[in-house]
Amino acid sequence: KTMFELIRAASEKKIKFDEKFENKLHRMISDVADGGELKSINGDNYDLYLSQLTYKLLVENSNSQVAAVKKGLYEIIPKRLLLKLLTPEEFGLLVEGDRNISIESWKQHTKYKGGSVDTEQVKWFWEYVEGLDQKSRQKVLQWSTGWRSIGQSGFGHRKFTIELTSVSCKAENQRLPSVATCGFHMWLPKYTEKQQLFKKFERAVCETAFGNC
Repeated sequence: KTMFELIRAASEKKIKFDEKFENKLHRMISDVADGGELKSINGDNYDLYLSQLTYKLLVENSNSQVAAVKKGLYEIIPKRLLLKLLTPEEFGLLVEGDRNISIESWKQHTKYKGGSVDTEQVKWFWEYVEGLDQKSRQKVLQWSTGWRSIGQSGFGHRKFTIELTSVSCKAENQRLPSVATCGFHMWLPKYTEKQQLFKKFERAVCETAFGNC
């Protein structure tokens, strides 16, 4: 269970924690309430506690960092000028990038080693990616490159490499694909079946250190 689920269960008297965990909950309440009205968590004030905790984690805990970023940004582009040049949506696109991933663009900026765009396993890989929704494509992109969205220059500023393994046998079906995100380089085993490739990519992406699942 997540911490929030445990807290809700405790507030509704569904489970009872040991004294050590109870003390931890009290410290969490104190951190959020700062000696205010929330002395304990119960079914009546759980939503209030959760909203205050969320605000503290996402806003208060990052105030100094956000202020530093704003200060540096406004030193380069004055605030009054920035507001005239860009809409919030345009500025967000510049900072975050485009999360609508173009498979055709990705293909056009991919080079191959040990195979080509016509190699069976390469075709299966692109078929796998094309069959995903945008959210799942973002996960594959992040697993492959470290990016979760595409910057203003798209894939054009750096080529992605797919390298097929040199050994071709049934044992290859047991291997997972691997990547070097800093090098935009993926090693693709020569799977003998398309469905095996699909399953191995699903597992590899799910187990990524970037926490995509």
